[in-house]
Amino acid sequence: MYVSANKHWLKEKIVVHDDNTGGKIIKKVEQGENAEYFVYKDRLMYIEDTDDKVKEICKLPNDIVGILVKDKDILLYDNNSNIYNAISGRERVKILSTWGDIYLEDKNIYILNNKVDYEKYDLNGKRIF
Repeated sequence: MYVSANKHWLKEKIVVHDDNTGGKIIKKVEQGENAEYFVYKDRLMYIEDTDDKVKEICKLPNDIVGILVKDKDILLYDNNSNIYNAISGRERVKILSTWGDIYLEDKNIYILNNKVDYEKYDLNGKRIF
């Protein structure tokens, strides 16, 4: 049975970034509270709004595919399907090993695997469903 995207019951959770829903997809560049974060190979970099200097936050063992920023939490997704939380932009902690389409909404991580399985985690990597 075909269900169009605008009628799907998960459409409010699986969206491209939209100011109306607050959902975010993984990107290479993301605007934070006081800085712009971006990925350079295996490094997370940022430019503060005040001084426009480029600084390195952290380095991962693998290349970073993209980032998601929510308040002081910065989620990093590497090319080995690991998700790290760079808490307050300084300490990085591996929270998940998974693959699929990753979305961030409110204080939750949503992962759509194989376009069938749908999982929800908190920002510490604890599975909710």
